[in-house]
Amino acid sequence: MARTGLIYASAALLALLPISACSDANDKAGTKSVDTTALQPGSYPTEPRNVDDRKLAKSTSIREAVRLAESMPLAMEVDKQYVYNQSSSGKVYAPEQPPQQGDSVWVENFGTVIPGLVVGWTSNAQQREEFALGRNIDQTVLRFSKPDQAEHAAKVLSEDNRKSSPAKRDVRIPGHDAAISYVTEQDSVATWMAHEDLMIYTFVTPGLEVPPDVDYAIGMTKTALDKNIEMLAGYNRTPTAEIADLPVDTDGLLGRTLPVEDLNENGATEGVYPPHAALHLRGRADVLKRAFDDAGVDLMADAGARVYRSADSAAADRLVAALVEQLDPRYEATDAPAGLPEAKCFKKSDRRSSRFTSIPQFQCLFTNDRYVAVVDAAQIQDLHQKAAAQYLLLTEER
Repeated sequence: MARTGLIYASAALLALLPISACSDANDKAGTKSVDTTALQPGSYPTEPRNVDDRKLAKSTSIREAVRLAESMPLAMEVDKQYVYNQSSSGKVYAPEQPPQQGDSVWVENFGTVIPGLVVGWTSNAQQREEFALGRNIDQTVLRFSKPDQAEHAAKVLSEDNRKSSPAKRDVRIPGHDAAISYVTEQDSVATWMAHEDLMIYTFVTPGLEVPPDVDYAIGMTKTALDKNIEMLAGYNRTPTAEIADLPVDTDGLLGRTLPVEDLNENGATEGVYPPHAALHLRGRADVLKRAFDDAGVDLMADAGARVYRSADSAAADRLVAALVEQLDPRYEATDAPAGLPEAKCFKKSDRRSSRFTSIPQFQCLFTNDRYVAVVDAAQIQDLHQKAAAQYLLLTEER
């Protein structure tokens, strides 16, 4: 049963109203030096790990899914107005991690009912920052072992979706006769289409217009399918039999990033992302792209922390400033960890927000040479320990 009526809010970790609050301590922090002897990492690791020596099957599937994401269009590449990534954007699918209930492409007993899944990726965004107030687009691409499995997936998922979200009427998407598409009772347009060994799913909501502009949703669906086919032509597939041999890390960056607590946990992921793939994940994609371009970001590791690799230390400073500028307005400045006075640290305040998003209670951003790290935690002591450990991990490289 697919999720077609539920619209997710945009991700909070780089949410998108400017924050003016930087305490005097934070404002002056950049002039102070780091004292590594004062850093208190607690039980967090401070020495790099070799992730390729202990990789899970899921880890290499994540790597291939990221390669798929690198060739998928961002919503803003379909239409420049869709810049606010939703919290569901960046989901990875694989045999070890199939779609779950609530996902757009879920069906009960997925692996049995829809065989042959290799990897998949979801990229969702909306036009307006406020939850459920603007037009939205969901895009999911699933890669299968064979083209007929992609066709089967489109048929099964579309039929199952009608059970929970009945069709008001079937529609034809111009130029895409293979697409299975219909208008839902909420006047959104849901579409499933096989293309070679890929199954492309889109879900477009017309917004709050009265009456709903269904023609717009149909036209947007065509544009999205056109753009996906155009960009996915550049996806250089790793043969299925070779995915398990893919390296998980790039330049040791993931090994120098705090690990997730339990990668075996359902939904847990960690990986290394080129810039385009990273833009699918969170925040306001257009602003983040400009920040990436300005700072020369060429790689991001996302695990128990996020680490961005920029061109040099000056670029890293600019990237921190850009990320702080885009923090959720509910954040207010708080104390930096001992020994790391230049860190920009924040805690969630009681300020109200129009965005129905959950954000971490605490967050710190800091640099180490050309690297920018972002760590989150529920408690400030844990935040300080994670920040200390992440700084030391990045220091260990040099």
